[in-house]
Amino acid sequence: SIHSLYRIVSRTVQALSLIDLLTYAHELEGVPNVDWGALSGATFKGWCVDREVHEVIKAVLTGITSYTRDVNSNSNFESDKLANALSHQCYLYFSSGDRLSYEGFKLCSSSGDAGRAGVLLRKAARFWKSPNVVCAPNSSFDRACDALFNIRAIEGIVDVVIATAANFGGTIKGSGAEDDEGDASIDAPGQFDWEQGIYSNSTSGGGSTSEEARRKCYAVMIGKLHSLMNLREDERADQLISFATYSQDEMLHEALYSDLLATGEAERLIRINSKRLENYLGRTDLSLLWRFYVVHNRANDACVLMTSRGLSKERIAIDERVACFSRALQFDDGNSELRERLEVAGLQRQVLSSISKLVKEGTVESSVEDEIRYRLLDLSELYNDVCGPFTLWEECLSILLVANMQNAENIELLWKAIICDSLADDCENEAVLAHLLNMREGVPSRPSSSRGTMFETGEWISTLKSKVVSVARGLYGRGGDYTVPLKLLIFELESLRRCWNALGNTDHENWVVQVFLDIAVPAVEILDGYLATLTDRESKGADKLEKLHYIRSICEVLPVVIRENSSPNLRNIVDKCIMMTESLVVVGSANAAEIQSVLDTLRQYEERVR
Repeated sequence: SIHSLYRIVSRTVQALSLIDLLTYAHELEGVPNVDWGALSGATFKGWCVDREVHEVIKAVLTGITSYTRDVNSNSNFESDKLANALSHQCYLYFSSGDRLSYEGFKLCSSSGDAGRAGVLLRKAARFWKSPNVVCAPNSSFDRACDALFNIRAIEGIVDVVIATAANFGGTIKGSGAEDDEGDASIDAPGQFDWEQGIYSNSTSGGGSTSEEARRKCYAVMIGKLHSLMNLREDERADQLISFATYSQDEMLHEALYSDLLATGEAERLIRINSKRLENYLGRTDLSLLWRFYVVHNRANDACVLMTSRGLSKERIAIDERVACFSRALQFDDGNSELRERLEVAGLQRQVLSSISKLVKEGTVESSVEDEIRYRLLDLSELYNDVCGPFTLWEECLSILLVANMQNAENIELLWKAIICDSLADDCENEAVLAHLLNMREGVPSRPSSSRGTMFETGEWISTLKSKVVSVARGLYGRGGDYTVPLKLLIFELESLRRCWNALGNTDHENWVVQVFLDIAVPAVEILDGYLATLTDRESKGADKLEKLHYIRSICEVLPVVIRENSSPNLRNIVDKCIMMTESLVVVGSANAAEIQSVLDTLRQYEERVR
């Protein structure tokens, strides 16, 4: 066709002109030498029709026109003449984009108008349409970004990146390059109007792809961002991020956010107030999305996000669910339901810890542990399907507390099981052994390290004390004191203490009373508990020795109550104890001296409380 003929003729004429101008440029002082070596393998035919040779020529021309100049050098005039001649005589090789690049680099070299330099180079960028050219080392794109960085033209860098990426599928929307659309100033000065469009701008088929070129654009911009951060130029780094996030280029946002996240710049990332960032974090990191909401004072969104995450049906570890509910609660206006969810999730984590130990012991399948770790269970499931079947008595009590289930029968049975699991199960003394067996009757049991041990060793005392204190501390004083039945515990523990003493052992202190003090039960409540237990045992026909045992224990609680001055009825209590003790006196009885000692102690307290 006539167009094809015209193209080959015009390219041939301009190739001859280019050779002449390159020879001229090689002789100019202050201008980089022409890289004839890069052109040595090219034929004249290649100069005219081979796209790969054209890209080599483009690189050579870039080398002699985009360089840092001495602003006072006399060579600037000759360089301007060279650039002008190339743009008019060889516009098929040295395009309007190359001329704009030349002018932009000249401004950068002279530290001139940074804004104008950025405009010129971003206009030039719309001509960088070859992926091979853009991806080549030290390309015009690279040099433009470097030159703008050297004069800290931050907006210019971002605009050049966006404009270049737009050649490979990106968009200039949201950037300064939008202002260049329809700008006639970027047309080739030596080209006729009717020539527009007859020269192909298509890229070569081999080498780099459009996607690779586009990604390189974003990588260069991110590299400049890191340079600013490394130089502690945080204000400029934030400016670059701000200009970049105005863009409507989705891939740019994705590349920027991914890099900041991967390089530990999460705090800088979440300061970006962007809907695109919100959506990105919603796909990649919900914990960071929560922090994003917090930073931007979106308390309700933060609460809703963490609540929904904690309740999700997805496979989420219970530790993460607990963290979600805790975070949600920070922004909740006294929602008791959310607080209860946190308590239930915390219980599930506690149950998981116990189940994990059983898995290691080989008594529970790992599938049970996996279910508890990754699925949110309700209180009913925890109690009936896990804690009950796997004999987790302590956790059962915690569930009853959270559920506010004041089932005294179940609570007492659970405490009996906890006590029995801590005891030795054999004794040479038949009366003590009978008591131990009677305690275990009707009480569920679990495998215990105390099985096969002897009561006489006394090793069970420290184990029992530690167990009762640790369990009760997690329950008492949390609004559900009904889960720590003092009367039952006093009776069971004091019965064991009586058995221990019956074997000829002597307590240096009442360890049962100390257990309740360690739990942080107020002394007056301990005293009331002992009085109620004594009254109950008396009504059930307790013998004199049992009554004396409880009165002696009361004597050990009284000093604490007196010191705390915590009971207004203390004098009446002491008087009642004296009367009960006096009723135990039998002339000539074997324990008369012990009874008299208790009476003397009570009368001393009587004097103190008058």
